[in-house]
Amino acid sequence: MDIAYVKTGDWGGPYLTYMADDIKVESEALPNPYVYGYGPKVPTRYKILYKGHWRRVYSACFSNCSTEYICVKGVDTIVDIYSDNITR
Repeated sequence: MDIAYVKTGDWGGPYLTYMADDIKVESEALPNPYVYGYGPKVPTRYKILYKGHWRRVYSACFSNCSTEYICVKGVDTIVDIYSDNITR
């Protein structure tokens, strides 16, 4: 089962959390535009349906951990994804 939660609010919180309407896991992600794999907008293979629009989930990764987010009207909004399809 795949579930995504969207956290709205300023970076650092407090956040108001909503469940996304749907989540889609694609077989492959878009190509990473950064040479070393780290960067502010690394595309993932996830898309979520939020407020009537399918939105690509991006990852801000600068070290060994990352934060996933979507863009809603030009504002980066944090997303938590819980998926059975995560491969390690």
